[in-house]
Amino acid sequence: MYGTPAPNSFEVQDPFAMSNNIAPPAAVQMAAMAQQPQFNPFGPYQPPYQPQPLPQQPLSHQPLTMAPPPNPFGETGFTAFPVDPVPHPQSNNPFGSTGLL
Repeated sequence: MYGTPAPNSFEVQDPFAMSNNIAPPAAVQMAAMAQQPQFNPFGPYQPPYQPQPLPQQPLSHQPLTMAPPPNPFGETGFTAFPVDPVPHPQSNNPFGSTGLL
C-alpha cells in the first residue's frame, strides 16, 4: 500500500557476513601461507643454489684428538684445581660444634 518495505538490517542472507572482519586463528593463517608459493624479493640477485658433494673421508677407528683452544686472554698464571681437596673436619652435628659440652 505504501510501496516496498525498508530492508531489515538484522535479516542478513549470509549468516557469517558479520564474521568476515575477524581474523582466523594463527594456525589457519599459517596453513594458508604454507600453501602459497613463496616469493623471494632477492631472487634475481642470488645465484642458483647448487649443492656441493661432501668430501669422502676414509673411515678410521682411531679416536679424534683435538688440541684445546688457545686462551684468548693470555696466560693468567692460574693453574688447574688441586686433585686432592683440602680435608675438612668431620662432625656428626650438622650445625657444627656447640661448645657447651
